[in-house]
Amino acid sequence: MRGFVLVICLVAAISSATCTIQSEDVSSRLRLKYLQAYLQERQAISELGDKVEEVCPGSKTKIEDAIDELKSCADKIDQTQETSCSIAKNRLPKCMEPIIKVVRDCMPAESKGLPDFFMKSVLKGVEYICKTDGEHIFELGNMCLYKQNPTSMTCKRKFQMRMQTYQRNGGGIGVEDVCSMMDYMKPCLKSHLSLSCGSTITQEAVLGIYEAFMSNCRTVVNKSHNELEYKTNDVEVNRLEDFS
Repeated sequence: MRGFVLVICLVAAISSATCTIQSEDVSSRLRLKYLQAYLQERQAISELGDKVEEVCPGSKTKIEDAIDELKSCADKIDQTQETSCSIAKNRLPKCMEPIIKVVRDCMPAESKGLPDFFMKSVLKGVEYICKTDGEHIFELGNMCLYKQNPTSMTCKRKFQMRMQTYQRNGGGIGVEDVCSMMDYMKPCLKSHLSLSCGSTITQEAVLGIYEAFMSNCRTVVNKSHNELEYKTNDVEVNRLEDFS
């Protein structure tokens, strides 16, 4: 009987030791995995900092610190108490403030309004997605959006020519320019959707989020004309003027 108990004790001891070793091994692997992920993350942030430094000297450390602040802000969000929509609408603006500030400080005077404008446009896009139905949301990822058609190259050329016009005019691109560009390219988007995506639901979904992004343009005043820059333009693609 004592022998049997001894065997049981030995088996238990060996099993316990084995489990401990295995547990430590798993723990070690997990620590290594997290360390590796952390180092990869830091490397990615550093590389992003280098790219920002190229276009805005002196901003590498600032953008890296801003990203750390963003992560710290995100870590404080209790995802068990909020929906993805409420987090995006209520938490995203505050968490993005440090990065918005760094980007804004890098912009020329004419473009300093762009970071805040884009942030507001993103929030409008989020609002649209959160209010629409699931079928329309899924259509935003429809592969037909990437299908080439006869208008694709025409629209690409028109976009490039408009950008060249801005560059020739000198200075930075402002919010008014972005709104004008979006309004100018809207007929192109409509033509692309009608030729590449046959479903009206797909067309509604894409145009819906495009309109959501453009909605802030309705409050942008064209200083030279003292009127709203945003205008509705349903001209067909082949009738759009080329800007040279």
